[in-house]
Amino acid sequence: MTRLLPSSCGVVFSQTREDTTHETQLLDDLSAERRRPLNVLCIASAGDSALAMAAHPGTGRVDAVDVNPAQVHLVALKRAAALRLDAGQQLMFLGGLDATGAQRRQMFEEVAPGLDEAALRFWTMHMDSVAAGVLRIGVFERLLDELRSRLVAAGLDPLARPAQALGHSGWQHAFSEVFDRARVSDVLGAAAVGYAATRSFASHFSHQFASALRRFGGHQGESPVLEDALTATAAPVLAPAHLAAPAEELQLSTRKLHLHVGDVRTALTERAPAQGYDLIQLSSVTDLLPLREVHGVLKQASQTLAAGGAMLLRSINGKTVLADAIKSHLGYDAPTSAQMQRDDRAVFYREIAVGRMALA
Repeated sequence: MTRLLPSSCGVVFSQTREDTTHETQLLDDLSAERRRPLNVLCIASAGDSALAMAAHPGTGRVDAVDVNPAQVHLVALKRAAALRLDAGQQLMFLGGLDATGAQRRQMFEEVAPGLDEAALRFWTMHMDSVAAGVLRIGVFERLLDELRSRLVAAGLDPLARPAQALGHSGWQHAFSEVFDRARVSDVLGAAAVGYAATRSFASHFSHQFASALRRFGGHQGESPVLEDALTATAAPVLAPAHLAAPAEELQLSTRKLHLHVGDVRTALTERAPAQGYDLIQLSSVTDLLPLREVHGVLKQASQTLAAGGAMLLRSINGKTVLADAIKSHLGYDAPTSAQMQRDDRAVFYREIAVGRMALA
């Protein structure tokens, strides 16, 4: 089995595979209640959820934090592209539509003035990644590329013929090879494996993708994340969520989004506004922590959450039961959590949970 080498620029996730309708739902509700600009803290990751929240008309400030500087620089690049290019040009530049390396380098000259100094220096050093289209350079994206290749090699087209794919031995074999425990540890770090549930990542992803195929079939547009992961071609079909925002909101979002390199616990201490955060979105960060540290993060987050505020958590394959963890620090919103889990159009998440801070 071949070892998957890190991305040359250090990006692990090129795209944020979350169903941002959940964030939008919470922001809509909070905006109606507060009637003032909302303060949000989120994990930066690949930036698509962060930019989508910044483009929401109800937000006033979105702090996006990540321990990986490459991820923060990726979000800065997407933010600058949103400021300088229209939606179609952004897709070409980022890699969602075909373009030559020379075209992307030329477009980078237009985008560069919108970058902060650190991000400009970073991407100037990694022009090969810019030329390739940054939506496909992440290590996780390369795992999905390999999964597609293995399924094609087995003669499977899950989107066109889901029943055949799910009944074929090549289905499970492809997932077992691609999401081998050692390779997942290489890609996501030892913590992702160390604090994972008893089910392996291969079994988890095989199960999640199979469930999504049974639910959505191959119907176009039903689950963009599923289509992107299993389409028989290598062409990206998952457009960044923020590109669906009106152009004027997207332009405004570039000023509302503030990027920080560092640990989320430090951000909660140093970045929290005086009135607290109205929404804290921690993505799947709890999957990387032992239970004691999960409770430490949730306690700290609850202390910076404004009265009536919300916290949104997701788990891919973590050992922690989010509902139980939240109940130790906040009110657990069981109806909203169940609704989001039921309606989720993403593929990867075993659990989605919402906590609420009581009104003062």
